[in-house]
Amino acid sequence: MEPVTEQNPVLLQWLRALDSAQYLVSIARATAIGPLATFIGKNKTNDWPKLRSAIAKHFISSSIQQTQRDALSKLQQRAGETLVSFNYEFEYLLKEAYDELPKDQDDLIRTYLSALRDRKLALSV
Repeated sequence: MEPVTEQNPVLLQWLRALDSAQYLVSIARATAIGPLATFIGKNKTNDWPKLRSAIAKHFISSSIQQTQRDALSKLQQRAGETLVSFNYEFEYLLKEAYDELPKDQDDLIRTYLSALRDRKLALSV
């Protein structure tokens, strides 16, 4: 399986979709195909965070955190995109970019505010 990049986001989208579902491990086992299905079949855990982490480590590029930090810094709220939808995308990139949030979050706050289309909203935040 190819490393996840902006051109190949399918595995990352699949993992994100599973994060918001119930019965995560069962759904993962039922929907995976090819080498991913084989990998999940060999992994007997029913703990989704552990399985998700194992999948990510095995199939996603080791530079995924830096890739997601770069994507976070380039993220812009699209025309017509709701704040809820934008926040969802920002939150996911944030989770994928950092194992733990940095103690000093000033840069992350600036990144978020500068990505908002509505300047008045950004200033009020």
